[in-house]
Order: sequence, then C-alpha cells, then structure tokens
Amino acid sequence: GIDAGYSTVTKMIRDAGIGQKQNSRCHQFPDLPGEEMQHDTTVYSVKINGEKTKVVCSGIYLRYSKMRYIKFYRTFNRFRMQCFFDEALRYWKYTAKRCVIDNTNLARLHGTGREAVFHPEMIAFAKQYGFEWFAHNIGHANRKAGTERNFWTTETNFLPGRTFVSME
Repeated sequence: GIDAGYSTVTKMIRDAGIGQKQNSRCHQFPDLPGEEMQHDTTVYSVKINGEKTKVVCSGIYLRYSKMRYIKFYRTFNRFRMQCFFDEALRYWKYTAKRCVIDNTNLARLHGTGREAVFHPEMIAFAKQYGFEWFAHNIGHANRKAGTERNFWTTETNFLPGRTFVSME
C-alpha cells in the first residue's frame, strides 16, 4: 500500500542486498602471540646523490606485536636475505615460529603455496633461528598484508620529499 517510484523501489532492493551475491571477507587467520612473521621485498626508484637509483626494500613484520623492520639494498639475493633476517631478528631479540613469504625463489626451490619446497640452505638457516618457512598460495597476497603495510608506509611517509647522499 505504499506509493513509491520504480527508482526508489530498486534502491531499497539494492540497499537490502536482495538478489546480490554477498562478498565474503578473505580468509581470516588467528593473530596469536609468537606464531607468525611475514617477509617481502619491493623495488623503488630513489634519488641518491642526485641520481635516480633502483633500490630493493626488504621488510619483515612481526604479526602479533605489529613490529616492522626494513632495510634498503642495491641488489638482493639469498645471502643478503639471510643477512637481513639475522640483523632484524637480533634487533628484535625474538623469532616467530613461522615466516610467511610470497613464492620468492630466494627461499623456495620449487612448487608454490602449500606445495612449496624450500632450498635446503634456507631450511637450515631458519632452523638455526627456530622458525619455518611458509609460502602463501598464489593470488593470496593478503595473507601477508602486514608486511605490505611496510611498503605503503615507506611510499607515503618515508620516501616522499626526501633525497639521500648515499645508501647509508
């Protein structure tokens, strides 16, 4: 018995979500103390001594406490990844049980996600510090969203308006 126009009725139907597929949230993972840290790298073009220079930013994120650690490198390889982890974990004086990574070939020998097989060298490295590698599934980059935040903060807060005279 309500007199309403077609556009009003269709808006009410849309607002009520009738006939629309509900977007479900991505997978939720428990945020437990000491369980997880996340690592990733990204490349930036930064002005160093007046020249645009490509640098690699390596970032690690301790999930429960939200602590972050980043460092810039001119190049990044497996050895530098190990040095970075050593420096970050010694700084924190703590290691989580698992380190979530994308499917980088620096730690991963072959396979992806749950099927990933890690380099024996990287398995031995992680064992010394008391953690295991964990590769998230392809297409699930949000699985390590905390470390992606490292880069967002770097891009929007640390780098803008800054120039550098050296890598140091």
